[in-house]
Amino acid sequence: MANDSASRDEAAVAELPGWVPSSSRTGKLIAQRDWSGSVLGPIEGWSRALIQTLRTCLESRFPFLIAWGPERVQLYNDAFAALCGDKHPAALGQDMQQCWKSAWSVLGPHFERAASGEGTYVEDGRLYLDRMGAPEETFATFSFSPLRELDQPRVAGVLVTVLETTAKVLGERRAHLLREVVAAGVGAGSARAALAASIRVLDEAPRDVPFALIYALDPRGHEAELVASTPSTPPPCRAPRLELRDQRTIAASWPLADPVTTNRYRVLDELTRRFGAFECEPYPEPPLRALLLRIAAELGSVLIK
Repeated sequence: MANDSASRDEAAVAELPGWVPSSSRTGKLIAQRDWSGSVLGPIEGWSRALIQTLRTCLESRFPFLIAWGPERVQLYNDAFAALCGDKHPAALGQDMQQCWKSAWSVLGPHFERAASGEGTYVEDGRLYLDRMGAPEETFATFSFSPLRELDQPRVAGVLVTVLETTAKVLGERRAHLLREVVAAGVGAGSARAALAASIRVLDEAPRDVPFALIYALDPRGHEAELVASTPSTPPPCRAPRLELRDQRTIAASWPLADPVTTNRYRVLDELTRRFGAFECEPYPEPPLRALLLRIAAELGSVLIK
């Protein structure tokens, strides 16, 4: 059985066009697809310029995408497929504009410039992508370069080179935010003044913290009073006072008893199921979850998305 499987694999590789690397999973998908019904036509009729560029992309471990023709037909390599999330493999052969519609307000002008013969480059550009079923803030360093047919001045397509930098940009931004939060409380005249100062800092970072609230506990730890919140906090989420042991509070508001009694944070999922539908800028969709964290015995708990 093992020999039969190996023989089938070798036969499949032998049937691939010579320009498809045997190690390229995406290259195999491209080669095995029937393109006769697409605007590119049968793969045997693809131009030498397209084949040569595609081969270079498939052999590279750097993310490349080709948008070919006026229909912006997408072809890409394994490294770019990893950036596509749930869009791959359906994104193969799609119009680039339709596939990346949520980010086209940023990508579109760069594509048009490259299509007119002028390359572009952007470092750490912000893109809102819906590659995992919901829009997410991402960052990338990318370039758009014109692709021409061999020995012809006409631009036939656009080559997109991408390096995602989301982790780097968000890590630096959030580290800066934490430093600002800590610094805001230095020199405050009281604990509540320090909390209010921290909230003002968080209010200036809505992309990282869409909203935040701070509750102060009573000496017995039975009740919590709202002492500070960002103006962006949706009204359904802004309860002025909470009974920590009340089952209605546990089920339909912020269940602070867990972080208070255990001194451990809690991630609270499905906020809209708990608070009902609400809006919260800067994103069109409300946050999905919140973090409940006890920040000090005398200061209460802070809730941060």
